[in-house]
Amino acid sequence: MRAFVFALLPVMLFACGPDSATVVPATGDLEPDLSQAAIATDRADHACQVTLRHAERTSGPTGFETVCDSGGACWFVWQATIDVASTATAGKTVWVQWKSTDATTWSKKQAAKISGAPTGYQRYRVRLDSKTVGPGQSATSMQRARLDLLPYLKSSDGSRLFDHNRVVDDFGTYALVVNNQWSIAEDAEVCRPAGQAHADLDFRGDWSEVQHGPLLAGGTATLTYAITRLPQCRGSSGGRATWDITATVRFSPGGQQVEQSVRTFDAPNGVIDLSSARPLPFNFTVPPGAQSAEVWFVNTGLSCPPTWDSNDSANYRFPVEQKTPPAVGWVGNPASSTARDCEARPGIAEPIVLDGYIRERACSFVEMDVWAAGVTDQPRTELMVARAELSLDGQPLPARWLELRGQVGNDYRYRFDLPRDVLYYGSKWSRLDYVLAFSTDGVVWQRDVSRSVRRDPTWCNPAWGSCN
Repeated sequence: MRAFVFALLPVMLFACGPDSATVVPATGDLEPDLSQAAIATDRADHACQVTLRHAERTSGPTGFETVCDSGGACWFVWQATIDVASTATAGKTVWVQWKSTDATTWSKKQAAKISGAPTGYQRYRVRLDSKTVGPGQSATSMQRARLDLLPYLKSSDGSRLFDHNRVVDDFGTYALVVNNQWSIAEDAEVCRPAGQAHADLDFRGDWSEVQHGPLLAGGTATLTYAITRLPQCRGSSGGRATWDITATVRFSPGGQQVEQSVRTFDAPNGVIDLSSARPLPFNFTVPPGAQSAEVWFVNTGLSCPPTWDSNDSANYRFPVEQKTPPAVGWVGNPASSTARDCEARPGIAEPIVLDGYIRERACSFVEMDVWAAGVTDQPRTELMVARAELSLDGQPLPARWLELRGQVGNDYRYRFDLPRDVLYYGSKWSRLDYVLAFSTDGVVWQRDVSRSVRRDPTWCNPAWGSCN
């Protein structure tokens, strides 16, 4: 990797269509606090040490979030997510530098650690909330506006390693412009962890079995079992359960076998509550060379004979992939309904405002289409992972699976029903933030923009007591 200096960059512009690449050569000045010694040690990373996963504007109460300074200047807010190789983080900090069309110097900000990175990486996030692109510009100004940004690792000696894993040119940078919707989308083919994949096997209480993502030789999986499928034999003695449900997974052709209990209990204050039995997720690794897996369950107890859930003695069988499926290539065609006829119509309101009419009389869902070559056009529904990532009034909630509605052309269409158990019947709330996320390996995700749901103040759940 060669050293590079931003001051030497030529001014170059490329025309981009809505579906064209978001990477264009950089323009602009050096950061004002750089010494020539630091510049000499700048390098371009093409080895997945630091990688921008995605960047987009954040949502506000009535559109996109804006921040104004004391002088009255206002800016749209962007959020960037960066993955850094775990082996590269020691003694280093993660930064993003950015510069808008009219700025003469680069701004920079340190990113903070967050969870959610694939194995072998640490994830970081940063808000760009000053000197970006401002609201109130004319249509002509917005057409020519651009926000350049580039993440980097900074060492204690001041040297910097810049992300060039999608920016092939060592003198290039990411550019957010009107033609790419002011965002850098996730590209699951970039710095994709080789040979990694995670699948979820969901054995549901309605006696259906759903696979989310590929079982990959050498990859991992999580099995979740609805214990209501085997309701027999619920004995106890001396404050301890005398029954259990065990899952067994056997791989072919090697015959390797793993097993684990798939039931557990809540234990408030350290005391097991025997009335609170619930599923216990079973995490396992698929051995290299495996070509298929079969699964079965047995319920055992001291005072009852074993009972089995084994697909009428045939066992539940799943193919094991030998290579990671092609990544998600496109997400789009948003649609929604908050009407009584429950017909999806193009577009998703931002925000969706829930009121008493919708609560009592209407549907409330959003839909999205997704495409992955060799997956959605086959179709191979088990290879796609589709979920809604949620937070309620700033507090993260468990992700929820999206409902597959079917195949539309070469795409899959998924639906997310807004969670009535939380929004209508749960505790008092004001705002739900949600992102629809898609993956073909359960590790690297293609995400739609962040959207929100707000409660109309004119209605209130009587169980809340007050809506103030």
